[in-house]
Amino acid sequence: IIYLFMLLRSWKFIGGMWGGVLSAHSEQRMALEGGELPLARFKQVATCIGLLLLALSAVRIIDVMTLDMTTKSNGMALALLASATLAVLLFVAWYHLLHRAIAWVANFNEMEMLASTGYMNFVRMTVVTYPFAAAWIVGDIDNIFATKLLIICTLLFVIIYLKDTFIFFFSKKISIFYWILYLCTAILLPLSFLSRMLCEWFTI
Repeated sequence: IIYLFMLLRSWKFIGGMWGGVLSAHSEQRMALEGGELPLARFKQVATCIGLLLLALSAVRIIDVMTLDMTTKSNGMALALLASATLAVLLFVAWYHLLHRAIAWVANFNEMEMLASTGYMNFVRMTVVTYPFAAAWIVGDIDNIFATKLLIICTLLFVIIYLKDTFIFFFSKKISIFYWILYLCTAILLPLSFLSRMLCEWFTI
């Protein structure tokens, strides 16, 4: 219901988001078309929905990996959801603090623009993939079609994010090595660590 209400109230921004795939100034244009405050609220609501969706997806993945044995009891299911939500929040905190730290240490104020790139791509992904992800979470484990469709949608937005960050580093004349190092530090390192921890906690 919240997702549908968000789409109804923020339909002006949906097209503007996709304009940002080809333009680096999508947020400025969206703000001019709909106003700064509605845009901020739209992004906040979409982000909250997306973070909850990530936590539920993590629960679903662990459930599949453990052959549907992990969530047999309500207590275990709630513990797993709480742990997955905490892991998602830790990742968000890491992403935010990393950009702040780099901006302070390197005296590079445009790190906020790079963080905003990831933020907007996450909002795009939430709006588009939510119906598929929700159906996958509550659906049958053997539904290969829903799984493949969700993977394809996710890979599409991963490619868009990689393209946006690459253009940012290229436009600032920063070495591609630092782009790869940034992706490993900001995304791959915390994701791999948190995924390993979740799997170890609930597969013992």
